[in-house]
Amino acid sequence: MTATDYAQSVEKTPGEFSWRKLERHAYDSYPQIPPLLDALGTDLDGRKKTPRLIGIVGGLVMLPFLCLYYIGPMITAGILLVGSQVHAAPNVILAWAGAIAVWQIIFRIKEWVHAAHGGEPAALVESLLTYINTFFAATTAWAAYMFVDTYHPVGVWLYFILFLLMTFACLTSTIMMARRGRAHDRGELIFTLSAESAVNAAIGRLPEEERDAIKNDLATALETLATAGVISTNDQTDALRQPPGDLASWRWYREPRSRQPK
Repeated sequence: MTATDYAQSVEKTPGEFSWRKLERHAYDSYPQIPPLLDALGTDLDGRKKTPRLIGIVGGLVMLPFLCLYYIGPMITAGILLVGSQVHAAPNVILAWAGAIAVWQIIFRIKEWVHAAHGGEPAALVESLLTYINTFFAATTAWAAYMFVDTYHPVGVWLYFILFLLMTFACLTSTIMMARRGRAHDRGELIFTLSAESAVNAAIGRLPEEERDAIKNDLATALETLATAGVISTNDQTDALRQPPGDLASWRWYREPRSRQPK
């Protein structure tokens, strides 16, 4: 059964329509994909939505930490370079830079864990920032080394090692992001276990002409459903914009849990 066949079968019985079944039938000709879609549906059923207000407040609370994540090495390099020019207390400078470096390393480790559990590959901007941060992390380590000859602060070699670790963490993340990005473009899996990533990779491995045929099948099915009044024209338009394999996730984010069709 195709997606169009399914749409025609529920055309007269709108109450039986399911977005998940529609998407599943679009891939009936590829036996490796429907089980992955089922696993994704099970995963979505087990998730809990965060109320919007809590999400906004949480985002504001996390904003400083996100800044430390995205531009932490730039800040540490600036602290050391500027601090050395204004002759600020070297131990204080190193302490601040060291604290940020520790956070940066923690964030990078969290990033590796996120990737290992199937997080989506980083966007281009994030990858570029990580590449730039690697340079600034190395600059921080170099600036700490220069502190040895200039100020001889307490524990400078420990800070130097810490900044080298930060550089290594950023460099490792840069390599990981590059590899995962290229693998994602090829429809392959690297450091990924999540249902979404498995679905995306499986669909990505299909020949382009077959993916186009599936897209056309879904478009015809959505047109049939919209014409019959089973779905709204807005839903039809929005559904057509979704990447292959993302209909279930799209509906999960769009609808209240109690109204989500199985």
